[in-house]
Amino acid sequence: MNQEEISTNVKANRQKYQSDLMTTKEAAHYLGTSEGTLPIWRHRGVGPEFVRIGRNIRYRRSALDDFIEAGTVKTVRNS
Repeated sequence: MNQEEISTNVKANRQKYQSDLMTTKEAAHYLGTSEGTLPIWRHRGVGPEFVRIGRNIRYRRSALDDFIEAGTVKTVRNS
């Protein structure tokens, strides 16, 4: 899968979710990772911000977008 296909998939996944709060399963799909990754990241304190509602964990779309942006690496072409 090339970069353009990945970008297209990510954009399509983002459009599927209209609610601001997503379940762990929805957030994992939105990020393109496995559902089991998010609890590990929560435990390690390295994943996206989340909201605890009682015993439920939810992720704001804006927090997921911020997490993606924070991980964006801009490459510099050497001349």
